[in-house]
Amino acid sequence: MLLELAEPVRTSFPGFQYSIQVPAVIPIPEIGSSFAFELIPLASGKARYNGEGKDLLDRRFSEGSLVLRNWRPGDAYRQRGHRKPRKFKELFQRQRVSKSERARWPVVVAGDEIVWSRTWGSAEGFAPGSGSTEALRIRETKS
Repeated sequence: MLLELAEPVRTSFPGFQYSIQVPAVIPIPEIGSSFAFELIPLASGKARYNGEGKDLLDRRFSEGSLVLRNWRPGDAYRQRGHRKPRKFKELFQRQRVSKSERARWPVVVAGDEIVWSRTWGSAEGFAPGSGSTEALRIRETKS
C-alpha cells in the first residue's frame, strides 16, 4: 500500500497596520484582540516601576504619529534597561514564541522606531521620565 503525503497548508498572514489617535480603542480582528490607548495621571510615580509601568509611554508620544502594526522580519527593539537593540527574532527564540504567533505580534511604532511591544512593554527611552505627571497607557484585551 502506497501512502500519499499531504502537502502542508501554507497560509500567509497579510498583517495589520492602524493609525492611533489618543484616546482610542482599536479592535484588531486579525489577531482577536483590542488595544486601548489612554492618558493617565502619574501622581506618585509608582506606576513607572511596578508591573503596570511596562505598558506606559511618555505622554509626548501621544501627540505624535503612532502606528499599531504587526512585527515584521528585521524589526529590532531596545528593551528597557538594555544598551543596544535586539532583533525580535532573537527575543522570540528566547521567549519560545511559536512562528505562527510571531506574524501576529503587535508593536507600536513612532516614526521608524518601535516604542512598545507585547510582553516586553515600552522600549528604552520611551517610558515616562521622573518628572512626568501623565503617561500613555496601552492595554490589550483578548476578544
